[in-house]
Amino acid sequence: MPHPTPSLTLTHRTAPLAALLALAVSACSSGSSPALQSLTIGNGQAYAEVGLQQQLTVTGHYSDGTERAITTGLTWASAAPAVVAVNDAGLLTPWAPGDVQVTAADTKTALSAVVTVTSRAVVAVAAGAPSPTRGHVDTSSAYFHVSGLTPGAMYTPTVFDLSDDVDMLVFSDRSMSPETLVCASLSVGDYSEWCVAPATAAGELWIQVDGQWTRSGASFALDLAPSEPVVPVATLAFPAGVPYTASVGATNQFLALTGLTPGTPYEVKLSGLTADLDVEVYADPYEYASLCESYLEGTSDDACVATAGAAGEFIIEVDGRTSLEGSGYTLSVTPK
Repeated sequence: MPHPTPSLTLTHRTAPLAALLALAVSACSSGSSPALQSLTIGNGQAYAEVGLQQQLTVTGHYSDGTERAITTGLTWASAAPAVVAVNDAGLLTPWAPGDVQVTAADTKTALSAVVTVTSRAVVAVAAGAPSPTRGHVDTSSAYFHVSGLTPGAMYTPTVFDLSDDVDMLVFSDRSMSPETLVCASLSVGDYSEWCVAPATAAGELWIQVDGQWTRSGASFALDLAPSEPVVPVATLAFPAGVPYTASVGATNQFLALTGLTPGTPYEVKLSGLTADLDVEVYADPYEYASLCESYLEGTSDDACVATAGAAGEFIIEVDGRTSLEGSGYTLSVTPK
């Protein structure tokens, strides 16, 4: 008797095959590269020195939320190559002072980004060179790079012998961007401008002499000398040394307060005044790091709150220069 021909049922064999195909398609789909959505060049602003090349970097922003640098497939263009040129790799060559727009475009997507490059002519000054450095500024600005300073040491840049009103700003980085400002002097009139600044770890500072307030420019002299720390008239130990009662003439005096708890805020107050006194609190004896200040008029108590640093010390300035003849005072310091 012949054996029955077995029937072939393909459903159980084709179902797993279809599932595998679906998984493969899904895997390919989920593994596709994220799409490039936009480009940026820094924060849209760059700063350069005439004669000093600088590399620009493009960041790509992708559909999956990631970011990464793009170094290939870009075309670069400068709106004013005679002022700031850019090559095919995004390397800037500043030829003259000015503001120039530089564009980078992705060749595949046609997406682009623009950065405004501010190019400045900067005069190099070596520490220890014959001083002062004399110059002239028009109604814009003049810029100086001082090198050879003692890293971390405090210096007092000063602009003097002015023929008109200029201001002075000191920076810790060659970009001279607002984020790198370390001190400034913005007096009205042709008064000397000075402030205290720490030299960078590389022993450098960058100085801007701003002539925008002049009628047609001004001549000036620039000097930079090591800062001298203030000399306190008394050193008080907290808490036993306060309250402290004394007097000051129509000048300023400094008190050192030690024994504070690092990280703790304290109210520093002048009371018992018979004339106008002011108070300012510093973290250092160079009057660089101001912690708080109070400049109330008249005989009102002057008080402000300052937080003690790692050294647990305050340098307190009692300022009687607006008092005409000075005043007595009581200094109190209270944890807040």
